[in-house]
Amino acid sequence: MRTAAGITGAESAARAMAFGMRGHVANRSAVQSPHVDRGWTLDGLAAFMGSAKTIVTSLPMPPETAGLIDAAALEAMRPDAVVINVGRGGVIDEA
Repeated sequence: MRTAAGITGAESAARAMAFGMRGHVANRSAVQSPHVDRGWTLDGLAAFMGSAKTIVTSLPMPPETAGLIDAAALEAMRPDAVVINVGRGGVIDEA
């Protein structure tokens, strides 16, 4: 998925690897990339959210992504984790 800036999750993972980070990706379909250490489909979103200290969302805003990051997804996160949303605001259900 691309944002207005043109960065996909796999491309974010590639940049993270340059800093010694591991790349975990959640996507509608499986992701094949040498920069991705582990991938989840969206039915495993809770496990993905619990796997990282820093989560970068770069999602567009079609109806299926509205509120995708909801209370359950945020609750699955590690207590020291942060979410950085570089995609559309409505992807995260802030309520």
